[in-house]
This record gives sequence, C-alpha cells and structure tokens, in this order.
Amino acid sequence: MLTSTATAAAPEPPATKGKRGRGRKFLALAVVFAAGFVLFGFYGLFIADAAVELQLSGGAYLTRPLTESTVKVYEMKSDGQPGALLATTVTDKDGHYAASVQRHPSSWLLVITSGGRYIDEISQDPLSAGPNNSLKTILRPGSNYASLTPLTTFAAARASSLAASGKPLRASFEVSYAAVARQYSLEAITDIDPAIADDPQDVQLSGRTARQYGLILAGLDEEANTLRVTDFALTDAVAQDLSDGTLDGKDGATPILIDKAISLPADATTALLQEAINTFAASPGNVTHLPAPQISLQVPQIDLNTGGLSYVSPKVLPAWIDGQAATVPISGSGGTLPYTCEIAGGELPQGFSLSRDCVISGTGILGTSAMRIAAPFTVRMSDASQPPQSVSFDLRITIIAKPPTITVLGGKCLKAGKACSVTVASATGGTPWYYFTSGSFGSGTPPLGMIVNLKGQLTGTPARDGSYRFGVCVVDLVGAMDCDVTTVMVGEPSPSPVTPPPAQNNLPSGFPTNLTSGNYHISVCTSIPAAHYNSCIDGGTFYVSSGDASALAQGLSQVADTIRSSCACTVQYTIFNGTEFDLVITDTNAGSVTQLRVTKVG
Repeated sequence: MLTSTATAAAPEPPATKGKRGRGRKFLALAVVFAAGFVLFGFYGLFIADAAVELQLSGGAYLTRPLTESTVKVYEMKSDGQPGALLATTVTDKDGHYAASVQRHPSSWLLVITSGGRYIDEISQDPLSAGPNNSLKTILRPGSNYASLTPLTTFAAARASSLAASGKPLRASFEVSYAAVARQYSLEAITDIDPAIADDPQDVQLSGRTARQYGLILAGLDEEANTLRVTDFALTDAVAQDLSDGTLDGKDGATPILIDKAISLPADATTALLQEAINTFAASPGNVTHLPAPQISLQVPQIDLNTGGLSYVSPKVLPAWIDGQAATVPISGSGGTLPYTCEIAGGELPQGFSLSRDCVISGTGILGTSAMRIAAPFTVRMSDASQPPQSVSFDLRITIIAKPPTITVLGGKCLKAGKACSVTVASATGGTPWYYFTSGSFGSGTPPLGMIVNLKGQLTGTPARDGSYRFGVCVVDLVGAMDCDVTTVMVGEPSPSPVTPPPAQNNLPSGFPTNLTSGNYHISVCTSIPAAHYNSCIDGGTFYVSSGDASALAQGLSQVADTIRSSCACTVQYTIFNGTEFDLVITDTNAGSVTQLRVTKVG
C-alpha cells in the first residue's frame, strides 16, 4: 500500500478559542504530557489493553451549534458498525457535550448525534432535527476530543463503508478523513471546531483554520437554502453519496434523492458548493475577514484496493508565511523504497519547486492581500517497484500574512478583594486589530475572579493573594495567533527563607536549555516481552514556542512522578541532540516496558 502525507518545516501554529474552552492543542508540553498520561490510563499502559476511564468531550455543529441533541458513543467494530453502547449524553446551549466512557486503549469509537435544535445561518430560522437526522465521527485510539460536523459525517460514511467491505479500519479511517479534508482545503476536520462565520464574538478568538472551516459550513448552508432543503437533509444525502467513494450524486448507479423529492446534483460538493461558498464569503454575513476558500472541483475517488496501491490525498499543505522560505517533505508509506515525485498536472506557483525526492520548497510572496491561495497542481508519487506503483493527488500553495508577535507584561494588583485592572500583553505585526485571551496552556490560570479581556487587560477582583503564572494569546484580524506566559502578583510576596534552588526535577545533566520552535510528535509504545505483547499509541503532534524547555522539563518530571506513584517502576531519560527525548519506564511487577518518545518533526 502506497500512501502519502505532508509535513512542513515551518507550519502555522495551531488555532484556539479561549471563549468556549474547546479542545485545542497549545504550546506547552507540560500539559500535553500530564493530560496524555491521564488519557492513556497511567497504569493501564502497563497492562495489555486494559480498559481505562476516558473523559470524552467535543462539540456538534452544522453552521451553528447543534443544541439539545442526544449524543451516543459506541465502541466501533472492525467492520465499521457500532458495537457496544458506552455512553449517552446531550449537547448544551453551545453545542458542547461531555461523557465518561470505559475504553480499551486500542479501541475505536463511533460518536453519533440524533435530534436537537439549531439556527439556520442564512435565514436565521430556528429549526429542529428529526430523530433520524444525525452527525457522526470516528475517534482513533488515544483520541478524547470529537467534533461532529457535516464534513466528519461525510468521512465517517466512507470509512464505515470501506471497513464493511473488509478493509482495515485504520486505513479506512485515514484515507477517508484525509481525502475529505483535502477536498475542502482544510488542514483537519476532526479535532478543531468551526467558527460561526457570521458571529463576530466567536470569530474574534478563532484561528484561521477554524474560520475557514466555518466558511465551508456556511457555504453548505447557503447551498441547502438554494436547493430549498434543510442542512441535515443535504448532509444525509452527501454522506450517502460519498459512501461509495465517489461524489457524483449517485449511490453506485442509483441517483440520490434529498428528502425523497429533490435529486442531489452531481456537482453538489464541487462547483455548486464553491458557488455557494463564494456567495456567502462576499456577503455582509461573513465576518471572518478571509476570502472564499477554494475547494477541489475534481470528483474524488476515495478507495483502498488489494493490489498494494492506495488512493490517498494528503492533508492540505501548511500555509507559507509571507516572505519566509520553507520546505515541505511529502512522505509515503507502503510499496518499495525509494519514492519519487513529479508534477503530473497544473503548475507550481512562481518561486516554488518540487524535487524528485518529494520535497516542495519555496518562498511565499503575498502582496497586498491577507491570504493568497494558488491554483491546484497534481503530484504523482511513484515507488521503486517494477512496474512502479503510483498515487496522484492535488495540492495547493497557500500564503498568509506574518502572524502577530505577542509581548507579555508582568503586572501587580494591590491585594485580594480589591478591584484591579492591569495590562498583561500587547502585540505588534500581523494584521491588526488584535484580540487577547488567556490560553489553555502554561503552568497555571489567572487569579480567581479575574479574566483577560479582548484588550489584553487582566480585570476583576482577585480572590486571594499570591503569584499567578498563566498563558496569554493574541489573535489578529485574520486569525493568526501567538502565545506566551505572563506572571501577575496579587498583594505582597510572603517573606521566606533563602533556600538553594531545587534539583532539576531529577532530570539528567545536559538537558537542552533552549528548545527551538517547531512541531514535536509524541508516541507511546508498551511491550511485555514475556507475553510477546507490543502496542503503540500515537499521541499527536504539538507546536512548541521558542525557549519552552522549562515546560518540557516540567512535563517530563510530572510524568515520571505520576508513574512512580502508581507502580513499582524505574524511570530513565535519554536525550538526543536536543530534538528527540525518550522516557523509558520499566514496571518491575508487571514485566512491561513503556517508552514515551518526543521527536521534533518540523
């Protein structure tokens, strides 16, 4: 099987929303490690696939939040069908839901909504979903956040269909979700919530990708209104359309009807949707400050075959930043090494090139606009077998303005119980205006009773004296973002005896003191040699800001302390070149060895 993915050397930092506290991935690895080991079940890592309790959360959205909707979480069977029901909950007024489930670390989950209420974004009419109207998504092992949207519903339909035909569940999931993301020019559709594209308050604290996601969904709503059908009816019809792997208005050879009355147009998810997106993006309702996203107008063929060749569209290339050079390697899997690449259709933008060994390089030049999306080009990747296997896919080059730079300012409030307002952050560069929020990362939170407002001011009445260290983020007009950590003192510090600085959390000498900016990938593998057992969990990829070595050190220390407190373990660190970090845990009782590896990937 030959597949392909793209990894950027200089990707855009991940987006967030401070307002609604959604499941975003931020900069500091301390939270990542601590949360990661809670997710993987601490001691469950050392017992072969033992069930652990998982706190699952997410949101359900059409163009606006789906409220009062029943959410059911199932263990997904290998044939793509729902298995045991693990939890049932209901979405709140913001479309959020949360549930506690008992889950095996290697199990896949299927999340399905039914019923609920929502507001049509175009007509502003309140609408109700029927019991058979649903949004769906699939969660890979290790995931604990699930957004449900029409796009995840499309991808889940195809992934379930592939699995039902006997294809491996993991490959079915990866090919379906990656292809849908590429079809709609999105970097991801599963772990990011769309912005409400006509809600200024929601957009203010949303990153670029979330805003683009919101524009795609607004386009679907615009199209549904044009066809005089509901959003759910259009979503159900397109999901049925994609279940056979081809978006052509048919299920196999049978034309699809929307609400059993209107034929689904063959270009419902290509040219007709692009027209609807353009219409909304040009309307006064669009407050994202982004141009219309350019979706793929080609009819996708989403499939896996038995001959070793897989049609896989990689996720959208990370955006180039205006004036900055970057390289993006396109990696493959399966087939016979080495892989070679060539342009099979269209042209790369001026100043960009694709090497034979599958690396795209160039310098983004934006001009006067806030974002530029180049025309698509087709890449053909071939392996070294004879005759060679090949896979072709369309990509686009996107260039965005330079993100803002945040400057954090330390502050002081006189004492607890007295109203206080202090500026804790400012910003330069990017595309003004700026909006600030406290970030869900770092080593703490603002003082109880205080918030960071949109102007970068910490305001309110602090409940207790003390020193508070917390994260602050700036989002500019087009959704670019930067974050850092600030410290605020409430009252006078208590005198304390001078003591020597603590040991470096038992970390080895030579720990890097200056961590470079970039993406760091986390993986966890557990083996029990006596049982011939080996299992790995993908922990995801996280962006880390320059100089964040202290957070990484703290995170590693928290992991080590947690492991020591829950098993008869020894802990050993190994560090390579400041870009790879191994944490090896040996459980002397269970005879298992777990390795946590952090690797810089871009």
